[in-house]
Amino acid sequence: MKRKLIIDDLERDVDIQWKNIKNIILKIKDDGTIVISAPKGVLIQRINLFLEEHIEWIENRISVIERNKKKKWQLENGGTIRILGIDYKVNIFASDENFIKLNMNQFDIYTKKSENLDYSMKIVDKWIRNESAKVFQESFESTIQNMISYKKYKIDIKPRKMSKRWGTCYPQKAVIHLNSKLFHAPKELIDYVVIHEIIHLKVPNHSEKFYSEMEIYCENWKEKRKKLNSEYYGYL
Repeated sequence: MKRKLIIDDLERDVDIQWKNIKNIILKIKDDGTIVISAPKGVLIQRINLFLEEHIEWIENRISVIERNKKKKWQLENGGTIRILGIDYKVNIFASDENFIKLNMNQFDIYTKKSENLDYSMKIVDKWIRNESAKVFQESFESTIQNMISYKKYKIDIKPRKMSKRWGTCYPQKAVIHLNSKLFHAPKELIDYVVIHEIIHLKVPNHSEKFYSEMEIYCENWKEKRKKLNSEYYGYL
């Protein structure tokens, strides 16, 4: 059986199959095809609800597949790196010390091993972790001011290197991990992810209630999500 599902404003076919299994299984094929395997007897209404509950996972997985077809960002002398949405030219210099300096539109890397890009990348990663921690904390302190019902939470914001997610929330611990690579994106997109994860403190799933909260606290959040995944996925 086929049905339609809207993903990023595009209609996509969902292939639904009933089998002798116990649970509903969702798969996304390498070509982006959405496949649902459901136990015999499960009503289409239950399958529709399952799809709606997993819509964000489906969107993210399809984004992963599509982005993997594109070239990932790589560090190179004379190349470009984007910091908080602004492009900088990368310059690598030999030095007795390892450090990074932003000079106008220049991203200057001073390294003890100027010919070793992997070594230079470690310097960049460390710099991004340190700088992103400050920016993420500022984003949280700014956005939480407009989220009165969430101010009661004492939240720790921690940057973390992740390969598939922009952020993760742990409601029981009141901890939010933000992908340090989010530092490449402009502040408005960082704020979007921060708001998204803050809401998970109260609504741990992606239910209708969650998206209602997103509509209240994050204007144009769908456009921001689409921009983040389309323009910055290559940095993951």
